[in-house]
Amino acid sequence: MNALTAWSSLSSSERRRSRKGFRYAAQSHYLHTTLPPLAPPRPVFRLHYTLDAVVARQRDVALWFPQSSVTFHADGSADVSAETHDLWQARQILVRYREHCIVHEPPELVTMMREASLAMAARYTHNDRSES
Repeated sequence: MNALTAWSSLSSSERRRSRKGFRYAAQSHYLHTTLPPLAPPRPVFRLHYTLDAVVARQRDVALWFPQSSVTFHADGSADVSAETHDLWQARQILVRYREHCIVHEPPELVTMMREASLAMAARYTHNDRSES
């Protein structure tokens, strides 16, 4: 059945109800009756990082991640444990603390933070344009 035949086989009331005209009638056989399968669950990464006293001294640490818990120490620093599904986003958040944060786990995030720090340091040791 071609599009014109499909359109002409509709009654006039069905044509009026169809906002897309013959395209709707011609393509209606392509509509699925079942939903696609659910996406697989995303992995959960357990985070553990320490914030220096400069950041945590006032005990108003921002809890950026789900399932966050904070342990404050006498020296003013804080250990934070949390969960995330996205290590890239975790790196983006934690790198804002600059030298005042050290990530202990997961190892993948430790590597990402190390690479980001080395890349940033390299920019300031080579081809420094501010001295010219």
